[in-house]
Amino acid sequence: MFKWLIDIFTGNIHKDPECCEPKLEDHVTQTHWSKKTFAAGCPVEAVQEVFGKKKAKKKLYTKAQLSKFTKVKLEEIGREHGVELDRRLVKSKLVSQLHKAL
Repeated sequence: MFKWLIDIFTGNIHKDPECCEPKLEDHVTQTHWSKKTFAAGCPVEAVQEVFGKKKAKKKLYTKAQLSKFTKVKLEEIGREHGVELDRRLVKSKLVSQLHKAL
């Protein structure tokens, strides 16, 4: 185990091709972990059935984005998502109500 350490201190430094040069066979035989996982006879369709297909998310607004809209536009967005807003309120309250509802 400490042969390399003894060789360094005694001056017997020699270059072994197996320890210093990477072998091409080692890299060819190794496979990526994902290939091992899916190559176990589990088709991709079965994985999609278990986890479900990706669903498109609804476009959600941040408070900063909502505050840029007018009161009328906020009311329209609210109606699209099933929220009824009262335009007589202050705009900041409309934004907070709509943000909570979305």
